[in-house]
Amino acid sequence: MESAVYLFCLAPSKLLPEVVGKGVSGNESLAREDFDGISAVYCLVPLDDFEGPTAEERLQDLEWLGPRAVRHAEVIEQVMYHCPTFPARFGTLFSSLESLRQLLLVNDGRIREFLKSVRGKEEWAVKVLMDRGRAIEALVSIRLESHAETLDTLSPGARYFREKQLRAQAEKEISQEIRAICDGVGTDLAVCAHKVKARSLAGGMLGESELDIIANWAFLVSVTKVNELRSRVLKAEEEFKERGLIFRITGPWPPYSFAPPLQMESDA
Repeated sequence: MESAVYLFCLAPSKLLPEVVGKGVSGNESLAREDFDGISAVYCLVPLDDFEGPTAEERLQDLEWLGPRAVRHAEVIEQVMYHCPTFPARFGTLFSSLESLRQLLLVNDGRIREFLKSVRGKEEWAVKVLMDRGRAIEALVSIRLESHAETLDTLSPGARYFREKQLRAQAEKEISQEIRAICDGVGTDLAVCAHKVKARSLAGGMLGESELDIIANWAFLVSVTKVNELRSRVLKAEEEFKERGLIFRITGPWPPYSFAPPLQMESDA
C-alpha cells in the first residue's frame, strides 16, 4: 500500500523537544525531520485514506473524520506548548520527505519570518452571537423611551399605531444597530492584538443553534496581553447582554488564521 507524508506542523528545530505519540489515526507514530533548522512534525499514512475513489466519501464520515481532526489539533497544540508553530491544515500530504523538503526550500523565508512573528503569541477566537428576538425588544424599548413624551400626548389609537411604526423601524434597523456595536467592540479588542482577522460566520455553536453569529474574529495576541483581552471581552459581555448579545472567547489556538499560504515549487 502506497504511503504519504502527513504534515502536522513546522517548528524551529532548536526549540522543538523530542516528538512522541501517535499519528493522525492513532495507529502511526509521530516523527520529525529537520531541514536546515526547521523541523517538520509528521507521520506516514496510507495514501488511500485521503486520496482516491473512496477518500471523498470517507472525509464526509464524521465517525472517521472526527477523531483524526481532533488528533491533528492535539499534535499541533503539543508542539505549540514548547515553541512557535507553523500549523498545517488537516489532510496536508506529501508524496515523500524530499517533496516536503522542496516546499520548504521554496518558502524558506516566508516560513522563518512567520515563526519569528508568532513567537510568544497565541491565537484567540472571539465570537459575538445575537438573540434576535431579545435584541429587537431591547431596541424597541429604547425607541419607545426616547419617544415617551410624544407618545403620552397621543390618543390610545394613535399611540398604538405609532408604537407599531417604532417596532417595525426597530426590526428593520436591528442589523445596522448591532453592527455598529460590534464594530466598536472589535476596535476595542484590537488594542490587545498584533493582528486581527475576520473569520467566516458559517457554523453555529453547540447548544446555541438558535443564535445568529454576527462577528467572528481571530486575534494574534502576546501572552502578556491575554488577560487584558479576556477582561475586555467580559466587559463587552456585561455592557451589551441586555441588548441580546453574547460574547464567547476561546483559546489559545495555534495561529491557523495567520499562517500564510505556501507556494509549491511549480508556482514559485
